[in-house]
Amino acid sequence: MVVQAGVGVEAALLVKLSSGGSAGASGTSKGDETFQAKQSFGVGNMPKSVAMGDFNSYGKSDLVTADTGDNKVSVLLSNGNGTFQARQAFGTGSGLFSVVVGDFSDGKSDLVTAEGGNTASVLLGNGTTTTTTTTLGGLQPITGVSLATQADALLAQGQIDDYLDSVNKVSETIGTALSRFQIAAHVASSVADVSQAAEARITDADVADNTAALLRSKILQQASAAVLAQANQQPALALTLLRE
Repeated sequence: MVVQAGVGVEAALLVKLSSGGSAGASGTSKGDETFQAKQSFGVGNMPKSVAMGDFNSYGKSDLVTADTGDNKVSVLLSNGNGTFQARQAFGTGSGLFSVVVGDFSDGKSDLVTAEGGNTASVLLGNGTTTTTTTTLGGLQPITGVSLATQADALLAQGQIDDYLDSVNKVSETIGTALSRFQIAAHVASSVADVSQAAEARITDADVADNTAALLRSKILQQASAAVLAQANQQPALALTLLRE
């Protein structure tokens, strides 16, 4: 299976899927209907499908393959020059054979895989690195969704609605925690202001005490000098009286 996909402005990439776990690229276009030498990029075991999307919001075309042998999808982020970073793998349901890219929630590239047993798995993208299937606050990836019949589709819609309710609850919990952090930060800031004010008062008090001590010392020195000067004048007054 060969899929032609654009890379860059005027470049093209021919991606060939092989059972050996690699995606082979015939190279970027030279603009004359020929291609540069093949470049190979490792993916999972037995890739059966490939799709493109911007999974990290960098404006570059990234690749994703459906690896049937591993029941995983491999995401290869583009370097913007016709090459790709090492694969990042994410689990899906069993019997995986196809993957497509779409936006199912918030403007970021998400993945949906077709699997055996009439099921499909949705992997919501976080828009920063790759799609994510990690658990956060009790959230689990949406798996086992079947669209085979109208009844299954209605059931899947209910499951997705329940999942969105869980997301909203987690968002509320995060918002409450952030509010508490903001209050704690405000209290800490107030305590810091009070501490600085107290330190300023203590410093002012120390300056006042030192100033009072200095004035007291000067007053004592001046008084001592006056007494000593008066005492030195007594013999002179006595001699003046005797002479008269």
